[in-house]
Amino acid sequence: MAMVDSRTAEQVLGLAHGVLANWRHLGKGPAFYKIGRRALYDAGELREWLTKQRRTPTSELAEHRADAA
Repeated sequence: MAMVDSRTAEQVLGLAHGVLANWRHLGKGPAFYKIGRRALYDAGELREWLTKQRRTPTSELAEHRADAA
């Protein structure tokens, strides 16, 4: 299990510094491990979480519905 710190996780996800700390406070975002004062993320779980965030743009859904009608 490859673990990364918050700063590295934010870089991998393309987030600004401090976003993951805010999300942890709000109970959002990817799962993490708290080891002492450090929050660590499993690199594989980060990739899985990111994949689950994929959304289809609304315009593409509208085109698909129009084609089906």
